[in-house]
Amino acid sequence: MSAAIALYEGSALVNKPWEWRYSTPFSKFFGIEIQQGSDILLLDYFVYALKFQPLFPLIMVLCVIYALILLGFILFKNISHVIPIYFGSLGLIAIVFSLFLLGASTTGGNYMFYLLVTAGVLLLVFALYSRFTNRNSVKEST
Repeated sequence: MSAAIALYEGSALVNKPWEWRYSTPFSKFFGIEIQQGSDILLLDYFVYALKFQPLFPLIMVLCVIYALILLGFILFKNISHVIPIYFGSLGLIAIVFSLFLLGASTTGGNYMFYLLVTAGVLLLVFALYSRFTNRNSVKEST
């Protein structure tokens, strides 16, 4: 639901050609030269929505992080030694993505930076916690 609303909010980019230069990083990355609004990639709608109406893109990212956390618990509940690796990897990925937003010029970009850094640090702390508690429980059971 939040993704659909973020796409809707970001679709305002189509009617703002002066913003195409600054809010279409994915189109530029794929070498698309924007001549008209229909040339803009859907991912750029999220960028525009994040810059100017960040509520739903932030909710969308929170939902994705939550879904990935649940997926990790479901997939690795019986393989406890993989859990720290999975959550540590998620934490590092979140921190790497946050670095792309370091020094963002918009409020939404700054909010996303802090959200990703916070999520990344919490995931890394949980990975370390589960690593050391898992090691101690293995020692005690032997």
